[in-house]
Amino acid sequence: KMELRFGDPGRVHAFVKNTLNSHLLRYEENRFQQIKSKLSTTIQTNKATKIESRIFASRTDKKRFSEVKKELKQIYQPDMFKQKTTEDQVIEEKLAPKQKEMFLRPEEEVINPWQLHQSYIFVQVEEGLMIIDQHAAHERIIYEKILHRIHGAPAQTQKLLFPIVIDLPPHLSTTIPELIEDNLEVFDKIGFSIKTFSGNSIVIDEIPVELEDWDGGDIFIEIIKQLEDELTETEDFRDSISKSVACKAAIKAGKKMGKKEMLALINDLFACEVPYFCPHGRPLIIKMPMIEFEKKFKRT
Repeated sequence: KMELRFGDPGRVHAFVKNTLNSHLLRYEENRFQQIKSKLSTTIQTNKATKIESRIFASRTDKKRFSEVKKELKQIYQPDMFKQKTTEDQVIEEKLAPKQKEMFLRPEEEVINPWQLHQSYIFVQVEEGLMIIDQHAAHERIIYEKILHRIHGAPAQTQKLLFPIVIDLPPHLSTTIPELIEDNLEVFDKIGFSIKTFSGNSIVIDEIPVELEDWDGGDIFIEIIKQLEDELTETEDFRDSISKSVACKAAIKAGKKMGKKEMLALINDLFACEVPYFCPHGRPLIIKMPMIEFEKKFKRT
């Protein structure tokens, strides 16, 4: 026979996909095993969590990948929230202990991060140097938090002193008002309390805790504009709005960070399901082994 058909092709596809994901994740874990021994914090994990919530709870080139980005989405960003099949559960049960061991670092070990041009976090590790893109890392953290909220985690909001009326600008698609109205429940889970007003106007009185620079509602227009761009590549509204909010809420390149802020960011990043790539598939961690430095200085 030239063709073989399965009774349930979707189940077979899911099994093959998750098997590949598990092997790739194990490969990445092996690469970071030696980092784990050095990459740890002088702060206890629970203290770092409190620091993160205190620091980030109140706040918050144009070149795109084509085929590469699509492949990264499929390989490194599996749908974390689909109903798990039996094969998924078996894989997760095998990986969970390894992930936990990797991400929860002993409190007595020490890490001393520093910042380059207020954009990149440098960490000395046993193999050499690890560099983290601070904006992309925070974007990944917020993205996963928002997805978890959409799928059942409690919303974390901050109430505005006064409700604000936002007039959606004419340069946005004419379908945007309807899109917002059709997805009010999703916005509510994210942390936006939105009511439709009249015409192209909406009223907002609560926003997600990550949005520090609310700026009179301008950032909401930016989020909706980016949402338009995201929806040109996918019909998945929930994923698109999560990416849009995460991008606008994340700390920006050029922001000075203290040691405690960097430690909290690193801890939260390595607690993510996919800590190696931003929501759009770009790498957010680069490793430079000592051998590369030795080559540059012609020591080898």
